[in-house]
Amino acid sequence: DWSVTGVQTCALPIYIGASAQIAGFLEMQYVCKQFPGHLKVMGLWGTPGVSTSNERTAGAMQALKTAACRGAKLVAQDYVQAESQQQSYTDTQDWLQRYPAGDFNAIVTYADDMSEGVLEALHSARRTGVLVTGAANFGPFAEAICGPKRNPEAAATVNFATNDEGTLMMQTALKVLKGQKHFAQWIQVPATLVTSSNCKAFPPAA
Repeated sequence: DWSVTGVQTCALPIYIGASAQIAGFLEMQYVCKQFPGHLKVMGLWGTPGVSTSNERTAGAMQALKTAACRGAKLVAQDYVQAESQQQSYTDTQDWLQRYPAGDFNAIVTYADDMSEGVLEALHSARRTGVLVTGAANFGPFAEAICGPKRNPEAAATVNFATNDEGTLMMQTALKVLKGQKHFAQWIQVPATLVTSSNCKAFPPAA
């Protein structure tokens, strides 16, 4: 189980994609650096038991143990089935009711769809100053980071180089057709943190 975010070939057990664990690490490390010594973070993780969800959560937890996250506190966490935007909205609403302003200052999520639900809940409650991160560099959340109507709470996402995945998949398939049989089990593509400072170089996935 290589726990990657990507694609698998049909002919051989070869996974092409980025590391889910690195993605979670990048998200958490980023918010730690935005609130040095006083991060109070919520975690909205993916479907429990799914390898990419487990690994992304593990990466975030690993980051909390680094020097960059010294003094950080994980205030609360929950697991969201199927990257549900609605459940993410509901969970965030519950947190906003239970925790007054200042009790948390960031929410790290498993995926950009979930982050969009978080932003909607923050907007409905008129709560500002809470940074939100996601992963996939996709959809309205990615646009909120870099689009013309930028949302300051939309802090970061993780780009998985999906175009590279497609290219590598086709190259690998051609090698299989030509008779090549020995491959690395995991052909890794980079996971890159995307913020407002570098987002022009990483347009959202189509």
